Amino acid sequence: PKVDTLSLSRLIQMDPGLAGRIIQIANSPLFGGYGRIENLHDAVARLGRNTLRDFVTGIVLKNVFRTHEKIFRQRLKELWHHSTLTASLCQVLAQRIGMMDSGQAMLAGLLHDIGILPILHFAIQHPALINDPELLDQLVSSMRGECGQYALTHLGFSQSLIQAAMSAEDWWWESGKDQVELADLVILAQMHSYVGSRHFSSLPRFDQIPAFSKLGKFKVLSPHQSLKILDEASREITELQKILA
Repeated sequence: PKVDTLSLSRLIQMDPGLAGRIIQIANSPLFGGYGRIENLHDAVARLGRNTLRDFVTGIVLKNVFRTHEKIFRQRLKELWHHSTLTASLCQVLAQRIGMMDSGQAMLAGLLHDIGILPILHFAIQHPALINDPELLDQLVSSMRGECGQYALTHLGFSQSLIQAAMSAEDWWWESGKDQVELADLVILAQMHSYVGSRHFSSLPRFDQIPAFSKLGKFKVLSPHQSLKILDEASREITELQKILA
């Protein structure tokens, strides 16, 4: 809690690649100020501690979505693309709704599929699963939430981020609380990410799911408003995906 900008800069400088990405992010249209930043200290100061933390976590996280196994390389690439899209949608929705930290919302979107990774690594050791894609998909569907909970708990992430990973595919999830949770936002972002895809026809209507109903109580979002928000923020979403790619 008491760390200063200089200490953060020195820590990040230990990884030149990461340092370069942080400067790039600070100069992006999302965070760009009146002048171009050329050094890490100024980049850290511009982003702020919390935003810096969330982006560093996201950048480092991409490494766990890589594999030397050719059979899963494309699948992991698509999984990361979906995670970055969901993260970008989460951040934009959080900013427009104004009811939660947008950086944490972005991180929740990035982490929501992390439970799939240990299942795929397990499958690499068991050829029967690799040779039966349908069975593997069933395993992923049934265990992704539980594996995500275990992984994020082990890594020390907050309960709200853990819950978001557990509930990301549960359209009917309800927290039982009045306040909007990260899990609600991830569910909304997930549904928006499937608009126009082959998965969309199998989903419930936007106005049927509890996450939308909760936001409707606060009069901050409706199905029409959410689509309008994301259409207006399309450039911002694209820019976020570039940063996280």
